[in-house]
Amino acid sequence: MEPVHHFSGRNLRCDSCGGRMYLNKQESKKNQAPVHKRNYHARGDKCEAPANIRGDWADEFVIAAFLRLVGGIQTRTTVVVPGYDPAPELNATVAEFTAQLKIQGQQKSKHAANEWQKRHDALDRRIADLEPREKTEPQRTVVGTGRTYADAWATADLAGRRGMLVDAGARLDVKRGTRGGWRKLDTRGVDFTMNSELDQAAEEPRAHPPRGHSADRVPALTTSSARAPRTHTGWPPES
Repeated sequence: MEPVHHFSGRNLRCDSCGGRMYLNKQESKKNQAPVHKRNYHARGDKCEAPANIRGDWADEFVIAAFLRLVGGIQTRTTVVVPGYDPAPELNATVAEFTAQLKIQGQQKSKHAANEWQKRHDALDRRIADLEPREKTEPQRTVVGTGRTYADAWATADLAGRRGMLVDAGARLDVKRGTRGGWRKLDTRGVDFTMNSELDQAAEEPRAHPPRGHSADRVPALTTSSARAPRTHTGWPPES
């Protein structure tokens, strides 16, 4: 089965030049895992230290980091209370009332005259009811859903999970690797950040960590869009 990648190259960047990294499925190489690479040659760019990272390693690190930081935070939704403008109905009712006046006294039967009077009175009452009403604007209120991001992640499909990472402004910067670092991910060579409202929420203390994601699964991570000065102490070697 082909590996599933939650994190796209749009949010996966080379630490050296800041350029996007693209997934190379390496279909021509037997038993080789797909790799995200900074293929600067093909795009005519310059990069002094192009980076690469295995696709599954990037996925695992990003998911663990994301859930560690925000998994215990309650998701929110916006409840919209519609506004109201009496003007359209008032104008339409006045127009009908005016048209009614033009046929006043033209009824040839008592029944028709009675029905005209009933409609006339109903329109008059409705106009009197609408006139004092004021226009109100729609109101939006953000409320908690009672579910955490970890809950939402567990039930979301692939598109939903990717959307959560995009909405959080998730980004992974990858440093160029050193030889001998291909056996496992050296977390010193990757920097996970977020750039959204979740940034501040992730820094607020929470009563408990997200279920199934203990705090020691990944190292302490940056949770702001400002990145620390970068040093190339990489992990997997360049290919």
